[in-house]
Amino acid sequence: MKFVIDSSLRKRFGFVAVAVIRVRLSEGARADVTKLEFLKARALEKLLDLVSSGTPAELEQIESVAQWMQAYKTMGLKSKKIKPTHYALALRLVKDKVWPRAIGPIVDTYLSNQIVHLMPHGGFDVASLSGGTIRLLQSPGQQAFQPLGVAADEDERIETIKLGEVVYQDESGIKPPVVVCRYWNHRDAEPTKIGDDHDDETRSTKDFVLFVESIDGSETGQQKLLQTAADLERAYGAVYGSGVKQSYVRLLEASLVDDAEISLDW
Repeated sequence: MKFVIDSSLRKRFGFVAVAVIRVRLSEGARADVTKLEFLKARALEKLLDLVSSGTPAELEQIESVAQWMQAYKTMGLKSKKIKPTHYALALRLVKDKVWPRAIGPIVDTYLSNQIVHLMPHGGFDVASLSGGTIRLLQSPGQQAFQPLGVAADEDERIETIKLGEVVYQDESGIKPPVVVCRYWNHRDAEPTKIGDDHDDETRSTKDFVLFVESIDGSETGQQKLLQTAADLERAYGAVYGSGVKQSYVRLLEASLVDDAEISLDW
């Protein structure tokens, strides 16, 4: 399996880099809920300290939020309607001052890291991918998309990708490419979602890959991406302990000329 960033994204956005974190859990892995709750509480405290007024305007002035809102405008989106994933969650937390209902330890771990660093996070269950290529690109449009929570036979709820949307797609080389996330990390697909059962972790995903995106080409921005990815890997080590069989962080920066690619195999 490999990950590719289409060179056209660099031409359009000026700079694009993605940190990839892959984690494999043992079959008997169990999350330490106390440690996870600590990570969530620390993330919320840091956010509320940063955004003292609790207003969206103050949140939107943070550089890593403002940059992504501008990127969404570049895609022709109204960013207050279709929000970057880290901005949407931060906005909810600033308003409610408590975390929403727990999703599951795998997802909640990366959401806590997303809030600490205010960088977009998202990912997929490796077992649900084709094993070919995951490509980040501008869509040619008219691709079908099965959103999270929508069954494959619910034709009326299947969405159509627009021309120029930045999407992740799974390419097997046999079947037509399948869009697994649209608007960068904004909207996940049902078939590749991370299984995360809080009550019975034996039914949860055991091998998953996460992506943290950056469009900040400054030295500070690149260091922030590296730190965010490293902290995410450490967070899974803290929450799952010896239940983490393997993990790694890899970085990929888009090229102006050729598509950039890395292997995601162990």
